Amino acid sequence: MKEEHGVLVVGSLNLDIIQKVPAFPKVGESLPAEETTLCAGGKGANQAAQCARLGIPTRLMGWIGNDLFGDFLLKSLSIPNLDLSHVKRVETLTGLGVVNTLPDRRLFAIVSKGANYAGQKEDLSDLDQLLNVSSILALQLEIPADIVTHCIGKAKEQNVRVCLNAAPNVPLRSSTISDCDFFIVNEVEASFYTGEPIETLNDAIRSILPFAKTHRNVCIFTLGEKGSVISDGNSAIHIPAHPTKVIETTGAGDSFIGGFIRGLIDGFSIWDSAKFASRCSAVTIGHIGGIESMPTFEAMRTAYEEIREKKGE
Repeated sequence: MKEEHGVLVVGSLNLDIIQKVPAFPKVGESLPAEETTLCAGGKGANQAAQCARLGIPTRLMGWIGNDLFGDFLLKSLSIPNLDLSHVKRVETLTGLGVVNTLPDRRLFAIVSKGANYAGQKEDLSDLDQLLNVSSILALQLEIPADIVTHCIGKAKEQNVRVCLNAAPNVPLRSSTISDCDFFIVNEVEASFYTGEPIETLNDAIRSILPFAKTHRNVCIFTLGEKGSVISDGNSAIHIPAHPTKVIETTGAGDSFIGGFIRGLIDGFSIWDSAKFASRCSAVTIGHIGGIESMPTFEAMRTAYEEIREKKGE
């Protein structure tokens, strides 16, 4: 894959502490964790790592602290196809996520923004150069919204496609959403942006079509075990989740986005890209951890070829 067909990810980097816990603690109660794992995380790092593991030349732009957490992230993210030279170090604690997973596979997390919110527009002096060799710009909302908006504007100037994973949900101008070629959210975030409750598959199908039509772009609502719904404003199609044994769901949404981007870059339709994304996500949730549980392209080759040969059937 040529460098100019690569992806630029601008987003968050966190040190994630993942703990298996027996139950939600009560106020004032301390519970022992059954297992604790340290790993690289943050939606920006996760999506960049999944793109890179799928063979896409990937550049990550973000901010980490001058601390041991930052050192850990740089070491953990030193993987083939991932360029970290545009990750900047600042005098602020590296972002930190504490993820607690329950026996029934539910999870809850607390995230400290840290260095992810230390970035300034002045730090983006190399953005134009990076966009010039990128096919897609991938963004999330774990960094300041004004940085995200600035990056979207620059990408549109260079006719680079924009994929925004609007998570966590924060208020966005309608024009900002419309400037994105691909707008991807889960059901909670979709409820926030559409202003409608989305609790069922039918809710998602009913809401996504007018939303995509209004913003004149491609919208995807991911629905966990119910799969995803994708619309280009003309039709809405349900993409079922690929059946798999669920071990742990950390990074599943980020894996979906990496798979979707690989499909787009290779010329798949949006529907087939979403199918490949679903297959990637299914692999991720079958393992413990974030980045290390995400599939490589070699692991996905059979699924990739099956989808390509069916050509949208």
